[in-house]
Amino acid sequence: MQKRCLPLLLLSLLCLSHGVSAQGGEERQQKVEQTWGDWSRICTTGEPRVCQVVQSANQDETGNLIFQTSIGYVANNDRPIMYLTAPLGIFLPRGISVIVDDDPPLTATVQKCDGNGCLGLLALSQDAIESLKAGTQAQVVFGASAQQNVSIPLSLDGFGAAFDAL
Repeated sequence: MQKRCLPLLLLSLLCLSHGVSAQGGEERQQKVEQTWGDWSRICTTGEPRVCQVVQSANQDETGNLIFQTSIGYVANNDRPIMYLTAPLGIFLPRGISVIVDDDPPLTATVQKCDGNGCLGLLALSQDAIESLKAGTQAQVVFGASAQQNVSIPLSLDGFGAAFDAL
């Protein structure tokens, strides 16, 4: 597996969904380079080139983002980071979890909320990566309130090939 750990990668990945560069705030273009099943590799144009694999769920009627997950590498870290973006208004103390088959949940603490949604970050262990590659079904779970969870299916179709292409 080819890993590209570039300086400013974390900031660039966080800005990728906003279309902003980590260098001087100028606009950066994004391009879907390839798709495997329900996962796509999206890279920025220009230097530094920043890539991640992405899957999004949009609300049919409005097209609004319900959920997005993206995975990429951060400079000086061999572990990939999963970025989980949930809609505004979630119950923050519960965080955002990914549950693969019957495995224990992988839970991210929400780092920030802005106009694009609420962002949780999760460093993926090798075991977590293998679970995602071998899994048959996954769910993203976050709280709508203290008493109610929302569960969104996360397709694993194409995940292994997409991840290996990072």
